[in-house]
Amino acid sequence: MLKILLPSKIFHIVFLIIFCNFFIFASDYSATESFSLEIKNPSDKNRQDELIKIDLELLRKNFPDFNFDSFIILSGSEQIQYEIINNESHNRQIILLVLDFKPNEAKEITFSNYGVKKETVKRTQAYLGEKKGYEKVDGYYKDGFFEEVNKSRVPSDHFAHDALYQFEGPGWESEKAAYRLYLDNRNRTDIFGKKRPELVLEKIGKGDLISDSKESYTKMQEWGMDIFKVGYSLGIGSIATLNDSVITISQTDSIFCEVLNHDFLSGIKINYYGWKVNDKTYDAKVYYSIYAGGRLTECNVKLNNPTENLCTGLAKHESTEFINIDNKTWGCIALWGKQTLANDNLGIAVFYKKTNLIKLSEDNLNYLVILKPNDNELTYYFGAAWEQEQYGVKSKSDFIDYLNNELSKLSNSIIVNYNLD
Repeated sequence: MLKILLPSKIFHIVFLIIFCNFFIFASDYSATESFSLEIKNPSDKNRQDELIKIDLELLRKNFPDFNFDSFIILSGSEQIQYEIINNESHNRQIILLVLDFKPNEAKEITFSNYGVKKETVKRTQAYLGEKKGYEKVDGYYKDGFFEEVNKSRVPSDHFAHDALYQFEGPGWESEKAAYRLYLDNRNRTDIFGKKRPELVLEKIGKGDLISDSKESYTKMQEWGMDIFKVGYSLGIGSIATLNDSVITISQTDSIFCEVLNHDFLSGIKINYYGWKVNDKTYDAKVYYSIYAGGRLTECNVKLNNPTENLCTGLAKHESTEFINIDNKTWGCIALWGKQTLANDNLGIAVFYKKTNLIKLSEDNLNYLVILKPNDNELTYYFGAAWEQEQYGVKSKSDFIDYLNNELSKLSNSIIVNYNLD
């Protein structure tokens, strides 16, 4: 017998179907609307302004139903600022955040699709100013003005002090420290000393339209000054190789510079094509970067061909004391003393992984660290601490404490646990 359902019963059945489907959908959605990770400080030291890098591609794989286009990150009930960037040296998207840790502390952070993301505060920057509207006379870039650019192919006839680039090349900085690279055949790294914790690169040398080794920043400014004497030395952490003598990246076919500008991690990428080393040539891709709250520059070098060594080092100056410290996995060489244009105290250092170390050496101009790349790639760090920084390092003993702390951080990387249930 055919049964005819009354409209009320049809309504109830339809309602039950919709309700069940909604319940199933809601159950599935709730399972992916949030997840947690554990981040741990494995060392027995306080860690302030620790930059955390979280692999976004791995998160997408582990949590495929989570909406990574719109989310917040919480530590307890407090929202944490973060940014997403492309990790240029490894070609992967990463999430950056900055946290403080007590000794051996583990923090649980939660990713949630509920809430409005906080805007990040800019704590690092990279900058390159290039001359525009100029008249070129006898190879010099006369008049015109400096304009911020994201990338630049270095002209083949560019030479030191021709006034093409604002403060002679690109710079990168955190609130604490600032560095620059001479974007010519010197290829040396230099230091800007900053008296206050702020970002200042865009204003440095803006009006120095004639480069004659008497730029405004060689004298004390409101923000600070160019404090280091580089000359023909390796300055602080410049890239070279050691044959019978030190060979810097001075003879090349072409050079291309790109600025990588983010809030928590900024730097520059340099492509050197046809670097000539005796009877060999190399293409070198170099990344310099600095993180929020830190003084150290990370230098990552990738070559297209094997080499016996890469070397770096520190310029020798009178009235400095040489320091050599290491632990199980990392080491550093450093100098402390009066080695600035302001005739005051400065600490400089190069940090290297001990498995890369071939030997420590020196020549007339430099203390040298000779290193062996792994698979044509090498990473090391360099940094400076100036006594005129507002919260700076004021003595040799404080500088040694700073070096030991950085060695501990390099040897005990923050651990990100991606499998927290």
